[in-house]
Amino acid sequence: MGDNTEISTPPSKRFILLDSLRGYAAFAIMILHFPEINGSFNTYLAVDFFLVLSGFVLMHAYFRDPEFSFWSFSQARFARLYPLHLATLVIFVLIYIVKDSYIDKSALALHGLMLHYVGLGPEKFTFNSPSWSISVEFWVNILVAATMVVGARFLGQIAPRMLNGIILAVSASCYAVLYFTLGHMDGHIQTLAPFVSAGMVRGIASFLAGVLIYKLYTRFHASQSSTFKHALSIATPILLALFAVSLWLPYIQSSIDFLLLPVFFGTVFACAFETGLGSKLVQKISHLGTISFSIYLLHRPIQVTTDMILPATTPLALKMVIVILIVLVAAHFTQKYFEMPVYHWLKKTIRRAQLKLKVYYLHATGNG
Repeated sequence: MGDNTEISTPPSKRFILLDSLRGYAAFAIMILHFPEINGSFNTYLAVDFFLVLSGFVLMHAYFRDPEFSFWSFSQARFARLYPLHLATLVIFVLIYIVKDSYIDKSALALHGLMLHYVGLGPEKFTFNSPSWSISVEFWVNILVAATMVVGARFLGQIAPRMLNGIILAVSASCYAVLYFTLGHMDGHIQTLAPFVSAGMVRGIASFLAGVLIYKLYTRFHASQSSTFKHALSIATPILLALFAVSLWLPYIQSSIDFLLLPVFFGTVFACAFETGLGSKLVQKISHLGTISFSIYLLHRPIQVTTDMILPATTPLALKMVIVILIVLVAAHFTQKYFEMPVYHWLKKTIRRAQLKLKVYYLHATGNG
């Protein structure tokens, strides 16, 4: 997805402000999923922000590399997303056993393969419900990466403007499908076509939007224009405020969702430059971004377990304080001692296994 008309290539970096916003969005999702609050706000749009951000960050970290490897990328994404998903799935199976709840074996198999909610069913939430977007993100990542490789092989170097036009057309078409079928963005488990869920359509639309935003960012990142810098300094705090508020509008499942998407697009673009009033202040919650993946996958099992333990008369405010503290502490230690160590270990293990298979193959074929 490289673009040879770009002014220059941004150096590798961690986008701290965007990471902080990811943490804020994960925190908002945790609040939304308290049963007493769920259905009150449109905080589900935080997932679309995650997906836009994923397209932006993966374009920066992987897709712009001329030596891009589909297999290395796939292994890295699997090692990053699967272990914690599997761990929380096991926790939920144990919760189901303790509660003597019915365990749908087909749904469990799909969850185990990270194929749940991509369009194979079931059309109801089971186990760790937030993990629907992890499944969608992984397979959207794989689909986009595979399309890149196949496109490069059969089409060669596509003119940058044509490539950008194709990406824009696909993203816009997916948003249009959601608009005309659902009328809102709260789509995930609904099957819109054979083997295609609303979540996958939503994932493709937002991920590709993030890719395009990154391409736009590369054209402006080295700008020394005082006009551009002044515009950023004005736009950034406005967009930060709009983004913060946009996740807490009343839940009405309407076309207003689509009007909020430009706020997400503009926020990702402007905040990537990490300038403007408020940007330094927001960066102070960057640790929330660091542990956001753990917050996202841990909060439901902790909420469910807490509901099993606390008396039914526990005031909501007290229950929220207890759960939030447990989630934040658990996410901190999970990210530090499980999430990242397992990620690095699994990547190395897969790489070693590949080398051993390659050596075995060479010896077996007499080429070693």
